[in-house]
Amino acid sequence: MTFACRSRARALWSRAVGAVVTACLPAALVAQTGGPDRSGTLVDVGGHRLHVDCRGEGTPTVVIEAGMGASSLAWLHVQEALSETSRTCTYDRAGLGRSDPGPRPRDGRALATELHAALAATEHGPYVLVGHSFGGYVVRIYRDLHPTEVVGLALVESAHESQWTRLPAVIRRLLDASLPGIQARADSARAGALDEAAIARHGFFSRREDLWQAYRRQAVDADHLQTHADELRAMDRTAALVAMTEPLGDVPLAVLSSAREFDAYRGSPVPVEEANRVWLELQAELAKLSTNVVHVVSMTGPHTIQYEEPHVVVGLLTELIERVRAHGHDP
Repeated sequence: MTFACRSRARALWSRAVGAVVTACLPAALVAQTGGPDRSGTLVDVGGHRLHVDCRGEGTPTVVIEAGMGASSLAWLHVQEALSETSRTCTYDRAGLGRSDPGPRPRDGRALATELHAALAATEHGPYVLVGHSFGGYVVRIYRDLHPTEVVGLALVESAHESQWTRLPAVIRRLLDASLPGIQARADSARAGALDEAAIARHGFFSRREDLWQAYRRQAVDADHLQTHADELRAMDRTAALVAMTEPLGDVPLAVLSSAREFDAYRGSPVPVEEANRVWLELQAELAKLSTNVVHVVSMTGPHTIQYEEPHVVVGLLTELIERVRAHGHDP
């Protein structure tokens, strides 16, 4: 079942799956205090270490997978809110944030394998996996490799394995054109030619001084930038791996999509309305991966919906956790 969700709206889940619950909660319920402190631990996953930060108590454990080139900073505010009622883990993929660089290629199988090693060393499961954007690829591969460990999945503005052949071609051309710039920035950072003080304050991370300082350091970190480029280079290989994964059966699934995915491209060569229409078609297909699904469509949130509408994200994840508990934790 699909719901349209506007900011501060409430979308109710059907009684057909056993309960009426709130999928979108007021923004006031999302705490914005605290900061990106030095909590967490560095876990060896075979010659390099991943930074893992788990907070709170309760089962199942929620594990959040950030988007391409993004660190756990992108989900800190959601983790702070969700960990009040559930054990919630964020982590940095190899090369990003506080994690050591990892071996190439940085495709989805390598990323899922490293996450499995990190969780095996620190947590006990079972897990609800949350994947944003490119992270949706990683959590689907993880679940396919380790189905007995995963009792629920959330796909937040997730990439779809066939999106690059179905979205307007100009979008892929723009993405491909971004790679040389990302690589050049990584090379400049390695040469010490980037100055974090020169980064103009902007966007979500500028709203909190602690987040801004951490984000600014990552923006000029050579390993972080290089890993972004490496993940992009391996993207087609990762999408092919996702295309081979199995459906989820009746595993509880939550899909959160933006109806305005490409609105930021207005004024560019991107045919925005067509792109938004195709995006929602792709998102509807993701919702068909499980027979036990709630699909919420935000009419106002951007691709990084966890920044602008964190209350929607936290509400939907809370509802998913309740459904998993009602499901009995049986994968």
